[in-house]
Amino acid sequence: MSGELYRRADICFRALIDTYTLNKGLLNNQILIMDKHEIHPSDVISRRKRGVKMQKEIGEIIKPYKKNYIRETRKSIGHSPLMVPACGVIIENKQGEILLQQRSDNGKWGLPGGGMELGETFLETARREVYEEVGILVENLELFGIYSGDDRYIVYPNQDICWVTSTIFKTTEYKGEILQETEETLGHRFFSRDNLPENINNYDRRCIEDWKRNNPGIIID
Repeated sequence: MSGELYRRADICFRALIDTYTLNKGLLNNQILIMDKHEIHPSDVISRRKRGVKMQKEIGEIIKPYKKNYIRETRKSIGHSPLMVPACGVIIENKQGEILLQQRSDNGKWGLPGGGMELGETFLETARREVYEEVGILVENLELFGIYSGDDRYIVYPNQDICWVTSTIFKTTEYKGEILQETEETLGHRFFSRDNLPENINNYDRRCIEDWKRNNPGIIID
């Protein structure tokens, strides 16, 4: 995002906060006192219109980022480290085996999932990523764990660097046919706890090992 866009976004947010503050303080057409300045309720109408206009401007600023946040941000920062919130899903079959995907960029096995897009909820991200990568619809997602730390760095083949915090869900319910080779994966396969692959993606290793231990409770690490 350019300096001019940052300036406009800052003005927009300040206007929205100002309008929100006025609306919260308005009661029975009384005069408001804020920062030692008197603000008459009649000012609220013009402030509200200004806030709506600014909100539309914000929408235009973030519009290209909502389609692909990381790609658009990379245009400004290049390969520099980028903090990314992400979601993944542990999918178990009736035999209690975990579904892993073999990544096409490094050949290692990991969980289906990916980064959030602007405006998404955690559940929306998890469901979207699984559908895009695996081709199935997951249901009744339960929180498995939240992961952060020094092992969350990812360096991609094109030298892009991300530091990713992950919200991991778990489910045994899904619909559809599991895809194999896709744009991002070489294949999908279910593994039992005593027969996990050796070449597990470092980024996913902690999550998968926690699943293997089958410890109760939500993990925050």
